[in-house]
Amino acid sequence: MGGKSSQPASPDYNAAAQATASANKTNINTPYGGLKYSPGENGTWNADVTLSPDQQRLQDQQTNTSLQLGGLQGQASNRVGQSLSTPWDSNAYAKAPVNAGTTGQDAMMARLQPQFDKDQAAMNNRLANQGIMPGSEAYNNEQDTFNRGKNDAYSQAALQGINLDTNAHQQGMQEQSFLRSQPLNELNSLRTGSQVQGPQFNQVPQTPGANYLGAAQLYGNDAMGNANASNASNSNMMSGLFGVASQMPWGQWFSDRRLKRNVRQIGKRPDGLNVYAYTYVWGQPAVGVMADEVKTLYPHAVTRHASGFDMVDYSKLGG
Repeated sequence: MGGKSSQPASPDYNAAAQATASANKTNINTPYGGLKYSPGENGTWNADVTLSPDQQRLQDQQTNTSLQLGGLQGQASNRVGQSLSTPWDSNAYAKAPVNAGTTGQDAMMARLQPQFDKDQAAMNNRLANQGIMPGSEAYNNEQDTFNRGKNDAYSQAALQGINLDTNAHQQGMQEQSFLRSQPLNELNSLRTGSQVQGPQFNQVPQTPGANYLGAAQLYGNDAMGNANASNASNSNMMSGLFGVASQMPWGQWFSDRRLKRNVRQIGKRPDGLNVYAYTYVWGQPAVGVMADEVKTLYPHAVTRHASGFDMVDYSKLGG
């Protein structure tokens, strides 16, 4: 097969890039569920979250409860509307703990007055027995002292009555506010429900897979240089199926099994090595051996390329 070598076909960089991307997707599993990646359309990826059986049952139960509570929200909303449409009624305030229509001050005054009347009568009787007549200075002094004490008691009763009325008023406002807010609180309670705990995915390192894209680029460069060298020297690239590598002036080829697709055995070399037909991941068909099999007979003929893939130096093969 002498003559000028044709320029090699360009590698399929798109396929190589997709292969590299797929190697970087890591599925995650936890006791609560999992995260699984799957290819989508137009080069996209789907990330599907699944719950464990127990978490899925809990999810179903909570969803059913939420649906039932949601059905009650309409009734609760109606009660809220009725409550808000009712004007604030100050007449419904709680009254002080006295007779209806009586203020706290009046109640205290009514309780003090009988005692003052009795004390007044007793003082007048005592003054008469002492010969102190009305209109005298002594009589007026006694009456003045008595009236001062009486006025002080009335003042205290008035203050206590005002406080009692004020407290009753505040309590009435609180009761009205509670009754008005109760339907709204019930509605909020129905709207609020417990939520299922979704699975938590810890951040894990994304270890890259084999660098197929880099391999394709390297092979494209190497193949072009080899073709140019072959054309310059006008050498015979192949003299036969089993002598294919020894006739290649560039010597080494990528022979890593990870770079080959559609592999099928087509024969054996005299030294027992299998010969395969295959297609590189970047789309170029080829015939040759597998690096992992060559290692068993000719370990010195296998080298590891900087990209991480094995290469075979066909010039070092026996047979």
